[in-house]
Amino acid sequence: MTVNLVSLTMIALVAAVCPLAARLVPNKLVPETVFLLVAGALLGPYLAKVIHLTDSVNLLSNLGLAFLFLLAGYEINPKNLTGSQGKRGLGTWIVSFAAALLVVGLFPAFSDNHFERIAMAIVLTTTALGTLMPILKERELMETRVGESILAYGTWGELCPVLAMALLLSSRAEWKTVLILLAFIALCVLVAVVPARARKAGHRLFKFLTDNADTTSQTMMRVTVLLLVGLVTLSAVFDLDIVLGAFAAGFVLRYVIPEGNDSLEKKLDGLAYGFLIPVFFVVSGAKINLMAVFAQPLLLVGFIVMLLLIRAVPVFVALSTGKDTHDLSSHNRLTVALYCTTALPVIVAVTSVAVSAEAMTQEMASVLVAAGAVTVFLMPLLASITYRVADAKPLEAVKEIRQNPRDIGDIVREHMALERMLARQEAAARLAARHRRSLGIEGGEAPWEELAASLQRTSARKRALDEALDLAAQELAAKRAAAGEAANKVVAEAMLDHMNAEECDLYAPQSQEAAAAREEPAAEKCAVAEEVRTAGTAAAEGAWAAAPAVPASSTIPEAVHTAAAAGAAEPEAKAAVPAAGSKHGRRNRAKTHEQKRRELARRRVQRREERRDEIRRRVAERAVREYNRRMAEMGRDANLAGGAFPASRGHAEGTHAANKPEAPKDARTPKDGHAPAPSQEPEQRDRGRSEGGTKH
Repeated sequence: MTVNLVSLTMIALVAAVCPLAARLVPNKLVPETVFLLVAGALLGPYLAKVIHLTDSVNLLSNLGLAFLFLLAGYEINPKNLTGSQGKRGLGTWIVSFAAALLVVGLFPAFSDNHFERIAMAIVLTTTALGTLMPILKERELMETRVGESILAYGTWGELCPVLAMALLLSSRAEWKTVLILLAFIALCVLVAVVPARARKAGHRLFKFLTDNADTTSQTMMRVTVLLLVGLVTLSAVFDLDIVLGAFAAGFVLRYVIPEGNDSLEKKLDGLAYGFLIPVFFVVSGAKINLMAVFAQPLLLVGFIVMLLLIRAVPVFVALSTGKDTHDLSSHNRLTVALYCTTALPVIVAVTSVAVSAEAMTQEMASVLVAAGAVTVFLMPLLASITYRVADAKPLEAVKEIRQNPRDIGDIVREHMALERMLARQEAAARLAARHRRSLGIEGGEAPWEELAASLQRTSARKRALDEALDLAAQELAAKRAAAGEAANKVVAEAMLDHMNAEECDLYAPQSQEAAAAREEPAAEKCAVAEEVRTAGTAAAEGAWAAAPAVPASSTIPEAVHTAAAAGAAEPEAKAAVPAAGSKHGRRNRAKTHEQKRRELARRRVQRREERRDEIRRRVAERAVREYNRRMAEMGRDANLAGGAFPASRGHAEGTHAANKPEAPKDARTPKDGHAPAPSQEPEQRDRGRSEGGTKH
């Protein structure tokens, strides 16, 4: 136990320090994963011997590997598999695998037996998509054409090696492996289809899971962990690698919730990248024997060169010949090919299987894992150079420096400024294209002035909607507080009734049984009142959570109506709770009490409706007034700046005419600060008088 805790403490220390070390590197050129691997190799059993590879530590490492492939499978879009680039990605992997088998067969120094040759071929064709995803997000490449191509080719580069490992590295006969794999796939399909259909049908179980997803129960997170562990266990029972089960769990999770779940994704990222995945990378580094790697440097370099030739070259050729990618620049195609050559997790899995089967030595496995670690560092670094540095036109810069060596500083700064300008231009083009798609503009390009004005109106309308919803939420919170105070008063009144002497006279027999019967109504009344308070608060929270989301295109009154509807559901939900009372009440006064109760309830409902209407009116007026003020300010700013943004246009689009606030009587003109001149038209003066008579 002590050894496990010491090892885990060192792994946690490394996981906490590595992000700080990666932050110190300029431009984030070295990924955090590299630091984790290097630290694991230095502190592992082959050097410092601080981290021990016990069964418990290996179990946590396998869980980290499972979560890594779960997130990778979850991020995969089915379009990346079935689209034009996806089909070319599958064909590219098949070509790479055939080339890898040929090369490994021609060079027997890389392998001694058939099993090892297949393992080497699989390793040479893999892409670490799970490792690339954080790098792509950090470098903002996900929504670019380069990022789309990386996902299309990288998806097959990770999926196909997993399937090949399950089929070709099994100790069973091939037909038995195929049958077992088909049975596993059938079970995965069943696990995916049944919950998806139940969710579409609105089963109560899914409502329960979503309602308790953010409570202490964490139902969605627990079900996801159950799905992952269950499929990993199933793959282990079928004598398949756990990577296959984890990958399948990611696909199943994406199929059940195709639209995604932000809350669940944040929790999975926190658990995976916060603890388990760093454990996997540190333990993977600890398995590297650096002395064995240094003893065979040519093998390490040769393996990296083979990765570039077998994996990167076919991807580059496929991009150059594809109909939808041939227009990419050569350095962008090279960027995609370099990213797709990044490999590590599958290498760790394949070498572990080969070493366990005694078909590969630990020294060879160390060299392969070290080569995979080098690719995690080297390939993203080279890709960043080809993606950004090429835009700075380095060859032209070298020519200019040769002609004017004294101006080397100015030349370098000019070319770096060129690269930054092109990057901003690309980002602006992506934003404009995305906004054109949202506006339904096809083909030709709209003037940038119209796009800018439209973006400005959209932003202003969204801010006004958010403010209206915030005001409605504040009103709802005030209602909740008032309901809690009212429930507390009911409890206090019940306790006072318990201590009232008049109530004691109703139970004349002064025996012990009568005294207990006297306490029962008050105690039950207190309990029921507390139940009312709890149920009312829960109903209010559920009503607000169940309120439909307001789309960005909605208007102010619609947003206010939605928020008010959520608030109005609270008293209706509370009214559904059984009224507090006692079955042992005073029978001789029951009729009078019932009449009073009905009258008070009617008055409360009437007052509640009046307050609700007043709050709804005030919130709507406040939101519309604030929205009109901001739009007027933006219109004045645009006019002063020389733009063509009309304030009245945004005002017409953001509000309804019925909710348009009227100008006060003493309204000043923004130009000279004086009231309108008497020379105005009679109609305008009459309108000004009518508007000035309105009070907000």
